[in-house]
Amino acid sequence: MDGSKQSTGGTSCLTTGELQQHFREMKNSEKSPRGKLLFVVSDAQQDEEDACVEVALLSTGSFSPRHVTVRRSHAHFSRFHRQLQAEFGEELERAALAAPPLRGRGPAQAQAQALQDYLSGAFAVCGHSPLFARFLTERERARARVLMRAGRYADALEQLARVLAVHDKLLPWHRRSATWAVPTLAAVAVCHRDLERPREALAAGQRALPAVRRYGMRRYRAPLLRLLVDAGHRLGRPVARLQEELTAAEDAGPAAAAAASLKEVVLDDLAD
Repeated sequence: MDGSKQSTGGTSCLTTGELQQHFREMKNSEKSPRGKLLFVVSDAQQDEEDACVEVALLSTGSFSPRHVTVRRSHAHFSRFHRQLQAEFGEELERAALAAPPLRGRGPAQAQAQALQDYLSGAFAVCGHSPLFARFLTERERARARVLMRAGRYADALEQLARVLAVHDKLLPWHRRSATWAVPTLAAVAVCHRDLERPREALAAGQRALPAVRRYGMRRYRAPLLRLLVDAGHRLGRPVARLQEELTAAEDAGPAAAAAASLKEVVLDDLAD
């Protein structure tokens, strides 16, 4: 419904109807028939740490028009820009980041528009960088890690779902995002396993395994296969081939790496 304020990956200050209208306007203004990733920034309530905005990701072309929303503070934007400057230098001249606005100074709409223009310009120049995926997922990954360490797996899954939604938005433009999603999918598998949901754990692990195999992600191979074998056994599925692959992976790698639990590997990478 147009009046709803619910969005994939969080609650936006823009209604769904407003986002759909904004999407149509931006899509109609595109001269190229190819899909593009678009950003819509709106003002948000005060965060406990800093003034925040909502960043909605929308895709044009043949991709899904559903939006994904994350919340970022002006401190996040400033740190992100410093990271981009360190990697890309002069390439960012046409994507200058406006200084974070002082609280209570200037119209919120103008401030949001400045950040929106910045994201669009920066993405056009260096959207292929892993820094973009990190910026759009770092807060949720950090929260998921804290929740997993506390054993709050159901709450961690909510954060991980937001991360996966961002990865799905990035995938049409970045084939490497298949590897970016592996730690998140592995974390989802761990959460479901520890919640005694072997079916869901198996499904998440199976989504991560092709990228682990294809891109030689050795740290994940044995721990992930171990989880899949265990989940398969619980569900009465045939696991002989997975067991053979697990044995080969354990024999081929360092003993410490082969013995590591998937949760240990995941918690390491979520902190990155």
